Amino acid sequence: MAPFREFLDRVSVESKLRLAKFRADEEGGLIVFALFVLVSMLVVGGMAVDFMRQENQRVVLQGVADRSVLSAASLQQELNGRAIVNDYFAKSGVNATLLEEPLFEDEGNSKRVAVRAEKELDTFFLRLIGIDTLSSAATANAIEATGKVEISLVIDVTASMRSGGSQ
Repeated sequence: MAPFREFLDRVSVESKLRLAKFRADEEGGLIVFALFVLVSMLVVGGMAVDFMRQENQRVVLQGVADRSVLSAASLQQELNGRAIVNDYFAKSGVNATLLEEPLFEDEGNSKRVAVRAEKELDTFFLRLIGIDTLSSAATANAIEATGKVEISLVIDVTASMRSGGSQ
């Protein structure tokens, strides 16, 4: 405090009055608060935009995953299930990363396909608070199976079934 007192002693009375008036003046005190609130509102609104973009991306990714496993699990499908899943993702334009090789099990009367995918989204507004990317993930499983089928053959060898009439 001593250096400040020395400074006050050196300044003129007029300067002291100006300094006291400046210290007591409260005009414009809300400007800083208003700017803080405005920036906070922009960040929160921007977070909503980034989260909606992420959710939209997740829905698209989930749709591609669902369609790919349903197509690959069809019992009428003769192509390799892994190739079908990879082809769906390649042609969809989603540019997602498959977290692991698609699971494909073909047991003759049943097929099972599973896939896990993920995609990164660069943020616009969340960068302001240090979040540069958001991740969207999707998993899909499909099983198509037929139950055990029993076939019965009945042959009628009675006289009524013989050609040429009855006996």
